[in-house]
Amino acid sequence: WRSRSHCESRALPGLGRLTTGGRIAPLSLAMSKSVPFRKMHGLGNDFLVLDARNDPSVSAATEPHRAKALMDRKTGVGCDQMIIMEVSEEAACFMRIIAGDGTEVALCGNGARCVAGLLFEEDAEAREVSILTKACLVKCYREETPGVVSVN
Repeated sequence: WRSRSHCESRALPGLGRLTTGGRIAPLSLAMSKSVPFRKMHGLGNDFLVLDARNDPSVSAATEPHRAKALMDRKTGVGCDQMIIMEVSEEAACFMRIIAGDGTEVALCGNGARCVAGLLFEEDAEAREVSILTKACLVKCYREETPGVVSVN
């Protein structure tokens, strides 16, 4: 996995604007703050990753019309799938995966690698993390090679 912040500013109709530094400024009138995000890629797929673990209102981005607008490569951030990291009592996080058409996907191994990479950044000592998806509990492992994550 590799990550980079999307650093540009342009209008997103009905969603606010993308701002320098990897933030989405308000997704809705109900949200009065910008939303940080990461643009990541894993083995050829690219993802827009939003962290809703500390702010559940971020999950509003999963509404189909918002998700499709954010994932549009011409007018939005542009990505194959959007991932929302949410709180889980069973794992380090729950990974909600949204496809380009706005539907929810059950599992994505490449997306799990990216999310695991973020979780490993949070806990430098961890060698293994579990991520819950709609399909199953995914075990992810930090490999000896820096930046390499494997999934079961």
